[in-house]
Amino acid sequence: MCPLEDGVYDKLNELYKACDPEHYQVGGEVVSIDNSDRYAASNADSGIVTPIIFADPSIANGLFYENLSAEPPIDPRLYDRQIDRTAYSKNTRTNLTVPHKYPKLVGTLDKCKFVLIREAMEAGVIDDPSVKIFERDFLGRLFMDGVINQYREYTLLLELKYDGMSVEADVTDHILSARSRGDTNLDEAEDLTPVLKGYPFYNCAPIPDEEAFGMKFEAIITKQNLEKLAVLKGKQPYANGRNGIVGLMKSIDAYAYRDLITLVPLETSLDIDPITEVEFMNTYYNSGVYLKYAVVKGNYQQLLFQVYQFVKEAEAIREIMPFMYDGVVVHFVDQDIRQRLGRVNSVNRYSMAIKFNPTVKEAIFLGYTYTVGQNGNITPMIHYTPVEFFGTIHTKSSGHSYQRFKELDLSIGEIINVTYRNDVMPYVSKPFKGAYDESMSTMKEKFPMNCPCCNTPLIFSDTMRTARCPNPKCPDKVMARLTNMVDKLNIKGFSEASLRAMQVTSFDDFIHITEDRAVRALGEVNGKKFYAILQDFLKNPIYDYRIIGSLGFTGVAIETWKKILRQVHINDIISQSPGYLYETLRRIKGIGDNTASIIVNERPDFIEDLLTFTRMPNVVCSYHMSQPKSIRFTGCRDGDLEAYLCSMGYDCNSRASVTKSTDILLVPEIGFSSEKTRKVGEKTRIIPIDEFKKNMKKYL
Repeated sequence: MCPLEDGVYDKLNELYKACDPEHYQVGGEVVSIDNSDRYAASNADSGIVTPIIFADPSIANGLFYENLSAEPPIDPRLYDRQIDRTAYSKNTRTNLTVPHKYPKLVGTLDKCKFVLIREAMEAGVIDDPSVKIFERDFLGRLFMDGVINQYREYTLLLELKYDGMSVEADVTDHILSARSRGDTNLDEAEDLTPVLKGYPFYNCAPIPDEEAFGMKFEAIITKQNLEKLAVLKGKQPYANGRNGIVGLMKSIDAYAYRDLITLVPLETSLDIDPITEVEFMNTYYNSGVYLKYAVVKGNYQQLLFQVYQFVKEAEAIREIMPFMYDGVVVHFVDQDIRQRLGRVNSVNRYSMAIKFNPTVKEAIFLGYTYTVGQNGNITPMIHYTPVEFFGTIHTKSSGHSYQRFKELDLSIGEIINVTYRNDVMPYVSKPFKGAYDESMSTMKEKFPMNCPCCNTPLIFSDTMRTARCPNPKCPDKVMARLTNMVDKLNIKGFSEASLRAMQVTSFDDFIHITEDRAVRALGEVNGKKFYAILQDFLKNPIYDYRIIGSLGFTGVAIETWKKILRQVHINDIISQSPGYLYETLRRIKGIGDNTASIIVNERPDFIEDLLTFTRMPNVVCSYHMSQPKSIRFTGCRDGDLEAYLCSMGYDCNSRASVTKSTDILLVPEIGFSSEKTRKVGEKTRIIPIDEFKKNMKKYL
């Protein structure tokens, strides 16, 4: 008999209870205790009043005590019929990318895994350079740098780190426009306006559109609304709230379910005190879930104690809260410290996120399956008896590589540890030696010598770290490469499943997909949407290095191809002999022997794709193109202007990052400031976009 992990057992027991409410096992196996047992007498001991006594009532109440909330259970009678939502548009999503409007509201946070040094020592990771500790790497670092001292009193704002999707928006008493966090380096975000425009804030008085300001939200789906979504769709499409909000935002009918999205306000573009800001947002911009927070004051040691208390309490009540969160965010409130530490590369240096440590459960290893990546690398998938994390059952995890396969050295039937990392990816490791009964193991797993897809003999690296299928026609390898190519070419919204449904076999096959073929494979709406996106791709100008950089040459990035194709014509890449091409490539500054060898060796695998894109009329050849003026955007974008400048040979890319050598940076207005405006060099000209369009000859 195979033992079940507690979470899985509990879920199955509930299902069994529903089927046979009069006969089911409650709890574990029944244990009989003799009346003479010495523990029985302790039940009558009236001297034991409570096992824990708090000396300080404020500690007993806890930092969350006055600020708890929970959603009532759903009455299924309210959702016993499918709700008609046909009044909503079914095609509100787009794949449009736009620049950020409020750079201050976009970015990420430094993260640590422990509050105290002692916790990391007990976990055995104190010397792991990848593990950050709040006491050592945040407060301690600021103390050593002289930013804070042990005597002065400071104020910290502690907030829950909600687990959803970051949204930057223009707001009044409703949302005017919205964007995802996207790529901060490229200043490129996904336009969420079709989904969130008009999202109301009922507690806010009417505000004119011209007085709009910026606000950062975390978009989440509460546990109750996730259940409602399952009822409305007739199935549960998402495993948890995190997957739910990301999946819903990307779905074509997202607007139809917008009332199930909860926006938690996090920050504004207004210049106000942080505590006043939180109270303002919670008063006027909460849509069902407040930004839960605490304000703590004290010296170095007092702050450390209070942060530790807040984190432990937040983690303890995590599973009973009506939404997902995966940590705590700590901000300094003191303005002098905030100004001194500032913001670097879209990261506020006066803040730190403390992530909850993973949950670990035991499972029994059942065996491996294997997947083939775009370069042919073989990834083992570890299968095990079900384990449950936060209501979701998991039965497999990535084994990463051949090296990891050897390190684990698993036998079928062996007990393994499954760790839920970052609330997303279960990670497998072995317990300490002797933690399981080796007699349970039945068979040591052996790594395959042939490709699991096409049966070609595998090639193992010299270091024996990886195993690879060398067959360029391996179906799984081709599909993985095509999926990555579509992503790099910014053709969004279509996964590997979509490409498999259309039975795409090559780049040439991909660009010749007909509308009828797309509709048959993907359905009316998605098929027509895919075909329209494909036609835009084939119509708009695109440099040769962008396409060849997306095909999948191992480790050869788009920027590397940009250097190469300025000095070597694509026809020479295709036709030169291997030896001559190798020597040509290695003489290019910045292109080493390894890159030259990869291109020469892998060229036969891509020759059909190379020939195909040379025949595409919208491909711009970059050979011998003099270094054109580089033109970038921040806070604005004009697709027609960008296309025109590219057609004239200028390096105009609204998605590219800014460097000190950028020639022109276009901004919405004089005085506009962003991360990009601070990265430019002395010779970069910052020009309002309307002024530039009126006087292009002057500036070019």
